[in-house]
Amino acid sequence: MDPVLEDQTDRNDLWIGLTLKSVHELRPHTGIEEAAFRHGPWLNQTKGFVLYGILDEAEKAALFLMRIKDAVKSTREDLRSHPAWRTSLSVLMEEQQLRVRRLCESFVTAVLFGTTDEDEYYRYYVQLTEVVYYASHRGDLAEFYGRPSAWLDARCIGSLGAIFEPQR
Repeated sequence: MDPVLEDQTDRNDLWIGLTLKSVHELRPHTGIEEAAFRHGPWLNQTKGFVLYGILDEAEKAALFLMRIKDAVKSTREDLRSHPAWRTSLSVLMEEQQLRVRRLCESFVTAVLFGTTDEDEYYRYYVQLTEVVYYASHRGDLAEFYGRPSAWLDARCIGSLGAIFEPQR
């Protein structure tokens, strides 16, 4: 193997390992257990849920880097000239863009919450994220089927109502 590539692989292994270990060490400090996280934000403290989600994105990025490293390392030289190799790499690069975008969104979220620690703001963030999801999905359905979903409309209105209802 080329010494430059070998050095890069060693650095990648360091960052992957460091990320996975950090996520493992930090998750208990979110106050959320894996089983609870899978049930969504409404049964959990929203701050812990948001932080757990940020750690999830970091872990997904590390796991994706492992996949890329394994794909490149395990492919024989003679197969690299095949069109399927180029296509496979193209798929990985497209997924890489998704991972980069999601990781950036998570870091921005972490930075924005760096100046506040109030659970109310975390709740607003989760509710607004849900509204954006419903609105986006509603648009997709309207475009694909030619009409929106009454269920999504109701969910979106309910989520907006929850945001603007007075706090108890």
